[in-house]
Amino acid sequence: MLKRLLEYRPETGLFFWRSPTPDSVRCWRRAGHTDRQGVMRITVAGENCKASDLVQIYLHGDQPAPDPWEIEKAKAKARNDAYYASLKSPKK
Repeated sequence: MLKRLLEYRPETGLFFWRSPTPDSVRCWRRAGHTDRQGVMRITVAGENCKASDLVQIYLHGDQPAPDPWEIEKAKAKARNDAYYASLKSPKK
C-alpha cells in the first residue's frame, strides 16, 4: 500500500505523493512536515509516522524494531504525568 501512495527518492531522502490525498494534496507534491523536534513526519492512512520508519518499510518491507531509549522515555513521561496529576488533584 505504501508504494501505491508514496514514492521515495533515495538521492534526496524525500517522499512524494503518487496520487491525490483526501485532504487535497496534489500528485507529486513533497509529503510530510517537520515537527517541533525537527523530525520529518508523514500522515499515511490517518496515522502520523516518522519518515525514517517509512523508509525502512518502503525499502525492506518491515517496520524497524522499537528503540529501547524511546520506550524508556515514554515510560518516564507517563510516571511524571501521573505524579504531577496527583499533585494537582484536591486532597480530602
